Amino acid sequence: MPKEWTASLEQRGGKLYAQFDRDVVLKIVADVAHVEYWDEWSRVKVPTLLIGGQMGLVPDADYERMLKLNPGATFHRIAGGGHDVHLDRPAECQRLIGDFISSLIRSHNGSLLG
Repeated sequence: MPKEWTASLEQRGGKLYAQFDRDVVLKIVADVAHVEYWDEWSRVKVPTLLIGGQMGLVPDADYERMLKLNPGATFHRIAGGGHDVHLDRPAECQRLIGDFISSLIRSHNGSLLG
């Protein structure tokens, strides 16, 4: 599925845009919109990177709750990013992910293995 999805992205003006069938997306969202994963999230006990777009759909209260439930989580909001911030601002996302992984390696004396 990931290869098919990425192959469907359209590039316009230096940005990537997902191509969706509106009716299919609405059905998918309707099927999962009522599901909450707070119990699962509260069991995450590893350092976790949260990235949100300034114009994203996730409410600030949800990010605040995620940070409270997982003290090992860090949150970064990317200015000008939407819900698909990884498509809107890929360079910023790549930098944040790289910095996060580098910090994990530093905190584990140069290795994430063992």
